[in-house]
Amino acid sequence: MKYVTFSLISIVIFIIGYILGYLRLENLLHRIISEYSHLSLVSLIGFASSLITLLLFVMYILGRIILIKKMEVTLLESLKVCRDNELDDVEVVEEFTLGENNSEVVYLTSDEPMRYIKFYEYDFMNDRNGTPLYKHGLLKNGYTIKINTYLTCGIPNYLIEYQRFDYVKGRVLLGENGKNGLIIENLEIKHTLKSIIYYLIK
Repeated sequence: MKYVTFSLISIVIFIIGYILGYLRLENLLHRIISEYSHLSLVSLIGFASSLITLLLFVMYILGRIILIKKMEVTLLESLKVCRDNELDDVEVVEEFTLGENNSEVVYLTSDEPMRYIKFYEYDFMNDRNGTPLYKHGLLKNGYTIKINTYLTCGIPNYLIEYQRFDYVKGRVLLGENGKNGLIIENLEIKHTLKSIIYYLIK
């Protein structure tokens, strides 16, 4: 997302710079001054009001984008690990088995509806998705996916990626967290360009 935003800003700056260079900034300013110098006071006030409104709108949009990005820390899903028995208070709609050793169970519950959930082998050397294993479609709000697996204490063997209904993307490595053993610490949730637009117009 960082690289997409930086690329868009760079393209906009390049286009503006090209246009101003092509028109020559001095000539452009001279033409603007000469155009509005003969206007009445009322017309100048109207023009200034329109300009201020435009600037306020742009500042509002930028402020909203910054706020949306900062509020990423409030995005969360429910991840519970069970080793001895099964949880009775969850609505399991699908069950998956990852690996031959499946002595542990991970319950993934959606706080927001999910468009899809994908399971991969984890490519540790490149920190990316490996071989695709399974894919689950729509997961409704409050429903649960059950994953039979084994959470390694070192290098994770599997990872899960998903996209929420608001286009936010999530990723979790299926392994013990080195600091406190909580799998929820492995959860990464980030906004996409689509999710930012979604929250701007929501």
